[in-house]
Amino acid sequence: MPEQTFHMIATFDSPEHAALAKVQLEDEGIPVQLGDQELMAVEWLTWNAIGTIMLGVQDTHIEKAVARLEEYFGETVRLISQDIDEAELERQALAEAPEEEMPPEE
Repeated sequence: MPEQTFHMIATFDSPEHAALAKVQLEDEGIPVQLGDQELMAVEWLTWNAIGTIMLGVQDTHIEKAVARLEEYFGETVRLISQDIDEAELERQALAEAPEEEMPPEE
């Protein structure tokens, strides 16, 4: 059986929401991978710049996983379009990153 690839389908602002989504999907028999969760635990300052935990599922489970996430989280879940390439995702992430405040000039 060929190895299946995981595709990122959603992002979460908190590890609690990401873990809850993972449990919900695994209860449905959907294998899940979370990305950037370890980064948050080890390099929390870097994680503040990234700001999200990504959730991925195998390609054969995408439709079912999206439906389950929408059912459970409603409009609060941020789904990643399958039509967006990596460059566009990076551009969007940079656009949503909070701006650093410059110290006042003396």
